[in-house]
Amino acid sequence: MRAFSGGIVVWSSARVRVWELIHPEMRERLRSARREYDNLINGFWLPDSQHVAALMEIRGVRVEHNTEFVMDERLTHHTQSWTLQRMSRGPGYELDDSTRILYQYQYFPQLLGQGTVLYTLDTGARQHNHEFRQMGANDRLGRVNTRVKVPGLMAFIPGVESPISASADADGHGTAVMSCAIGRSLGIAAAATGYAVRVGGANPSSRINIDSVLRGVAAIYQHTQHTTPTTAAPVVLMAGHHGRRNVRPSEVLFHAFESLMHGANAIIVTSSGNEVEDACQHVPGGIPGVVTVGGSGRHDEFMTSGVGPCVSILGPARRAVVASLHDHRATRLMSGTSVAAAYAAGVILTALSENSPLRSVMRTSAQAEAWLRSTGWSGQVHDVPADTPNLLLRTIQRDN
Repeated sequence: MRAFSGGIVVWSSARVRVWELIHPEMRERLRSARREYDNLINGFWLPDSQHVAALMEIRGVRVEHNTEFVMDERLTHHTQSWTLQRMSRGPGYELDDSTRILYQYQYFPQLLGQGTVLYTLDTGARQHNHEFRQMGANDRLGRVNTRVKVPGLMAFIPGVESPISASADADGHGTAVMSCAIGRSLGIAAAATGYAVRVGGANPSSRINIDSVLRGVAAIYQHTQHTTPTTAAPVVLMAGHHGRRNVRPSEVLFHAFESLMHGANAIIVTSSGNEVEDACQHVPGGIPGVVTVGGSGRHDEFMTSGVGPCVSILGPARRAVVASLHDHRATRLMSGTSVAAAYAAGVILTALSENSPLRSVMRTSAQAEAWLRSTGWSGQVHDVPADTPNLLLRTIQRDN
């Protein structure tokens, strides 16, 4: 099944269930068509908009059209990646463009995200890609899980090891960003566990929209409530998917992500977008405490991306090597702030590792954002707009 496009989301911030605010006669007409979002928000989805006018007249009831999101990253041909070296060695370290040797990435083996969990709201992930092998145990597969059930979006067969096909991600974006965050050789937190929550991209007609994201957020919320909790806060990454330009930010998504932050103590990481526009106008990027990541290039130039005070930090975002769908070991190049956001999520996961002193004190998204800002390299990126923080993402060093 695919994510529904169109329709409307009906919701309320009132304490009374939105369903109870609607006249019984109208409730009877809507009963069979509605789909609720569990306990995440006080609302439901309807497949058509014929009742918009009547619903908007009800005091306390709010209505949003189920608009689609746009994806703005691109994939090109394979080459060597410079991004991990830049984050571990700093802006002053010269990159050698004359050779095709592997760039050097410095890291601490005990701080690779052990005992941490990443959820991605994206197009799924190819869970059997070799980037998602377990650490140790003869490099067995299985570190990325696609079993978080999102009704209508992802097949789920209880007790089956691989609930969906090996190519669960038909688009490739979700696999790419997951590999930047927790990939064994391409990512930052190589020992973290990943849950790929597919909210679109299963086929060309399956679009990411408000309803599909709401169901994905609700699935994450429910999963965090019914699984054995770790002592670390879960990290949720939504990268590369934004509302259309000149469309008012979704209030219901704002409300849903806030519920996830406060109800599940989730750390939310997102990209600022690849257009020079106010990142505060994106959801979840405009929510206080969310880690919103802009982009920089290989020569520390500011890359065209979202701007403004809601941007938390900048990260490498041009021509990064990422996992591909072609086979279990294939890679491609990817550019865009999705890459930078995925790296930021990986850095946060390493800070939450089992052996990290930050694990017990970094409990909220706002605390994670403040820590990331405090550890970034300051003033190193060229041509950053005046209202945007000039901080460059860095991996964990001995002094941070």
